[in-house]
Amino acid sequence: YYILKNDEIMQPIRLVKEDVDTSKQVPLTGFKFQIKDELGEIVKFDMLYPEPYTLDTFTTTTNGEVWLPELLPYGKYMLHEIKAVEPYLLNNEPIPYAVCKGTEWPFRGVGYS
Repeated sequence: YYILKNDEIMQPIRLVKEDVDTSKQVPLTGFKFQIKDELGEIVKFDMLYPEPYTLDTFTTTTNGEVWLPELLPYGKYMLHEIKAVEPYLLNNEPIPYAVCKGTEWPFRGVGYS
């Protein structure tokens, strides 16, 4: 007899804002991002603290990064920058990303100046 183990592939995601010219992390708060799945639906997380709400926009902290609050399941995604902080310009080009076996993380490469 056989025991089959079919683990779901999930991954923690850390978004890092980088300067396109220097490739250095931009230590500024306020860059906002949304993630869309393969169907074009915005990725949302149901949060319970301090009160129930739905989180669908992710904002960088003072070090220029943000961790998603939960693991992202297997699939293809597009990262969309929806707000930039001066003096940086908004990157209107979606950035593709896939969660699959062997995917490296933390996810980097949100650079645009």
